[in-house]
Amino acid sequence: MAEFQIRDSGVGIPEEEMERIFKPFERVRRPGMPNVNGTGLGLAIVQLLTDIMGGEILVKNNPEGGVTFTLWLMLAEVASPQSEIAPTRRIYGYHGLKRTIMVVDDDASHRGLISDILSPLGFIVLEAPDGETCLSMFHQCQPDLYLMDISMPGANGWQVSQGLREQGYKGPIIMVSANASEVDKDYADTHVHNDYVVKPVKIDTLLDKLSHWLSIAWCYAPTPSPEEVPIRPPAERISPLSNQVIEALIGLIEIGHLSELKREVEKLESQGAIDPTFMLQMNQWITNIQFEPMLQSLRSHYEANTH
Repeated sequence: MAEFQIRDSGVGIPEEEMERIFKPFERVRRPGMPNVNGTGLGLAIVQLLTDIMGGEILVKNNPEGGVTFTLWLMLAEVASPQSEIAPTRRIYGYHGLKRTIMVVDDDASHRGLISDILSPLGFIVLEAPDGETCLSMFHQCQPDLYLMDISMPGANGWQVSQGLREQGYKGPIIMVSANASEVDKDYADTHVHNDYVVKPVKIDTLLDKLSHWLSIAWCYAPTPSPEEVPIRPPAERISPLSNQVIEALIGLIEIGHLSELKREVEKLESQGAIDPTFMLQMNQWITNIQFEPMLQSLRSHYEANTH
């Protein structure tokens, strides 16, 4: 059973809207907030696929803002992995002098996103909302690297980059666009730009480009040791469940049908057919997705009933 968590830092979702966001064509809109493009089908499809696969998806607001979606899905077990995956090393800065990067983009949210990514790493991030502003700032500051959007009102990214070259800028220019077909044949084979990234910009890709063109070495945080999830011993008191019920629960655990398992346990609780102490233990195992101790406990009770 695999657990995925997706957390954002947005405005959050009102509690009364939590169930509605999973319905088709529903969108949560707040007064004063800009409308977001979309059909309102994404979460409905996610919910449908999750149900089909016997998983579960939950959403809750974060205390610090935004929401966290948690998704549980049954995935194939890997008995003997062929190779170990190296843990991701977190970058927190770079060696050497501070570098300045100019982000030229008419989309304020994209400029802000790049700034939020690069500023904590120690970069000085400057922003220009259009080509004219970018060119006018050239004599005031000459960044170490430009991130240049292609589609902008007025002069496009290619024309602005050409203007920078004509003014004497010889540093790297990385073109940024959501459409690879925007590569202009008139400029593609020239020295106007040095590289190209596609929106939405992947952080790892962007950092690789910066490392290459600015010749910088990253500072990495120490790799943390994996945390072990504590498993509590089985409860001493187990309710007198029938072997038929135990077999049904074991079957759901073995196939990883989490949502149906939760429903069955809740049904037993509402019927008063399960010992309260064991009920608490079962809920803890389900919450922590600890199937192995649950199986061992149920099988032990099954054997006790048989004998």
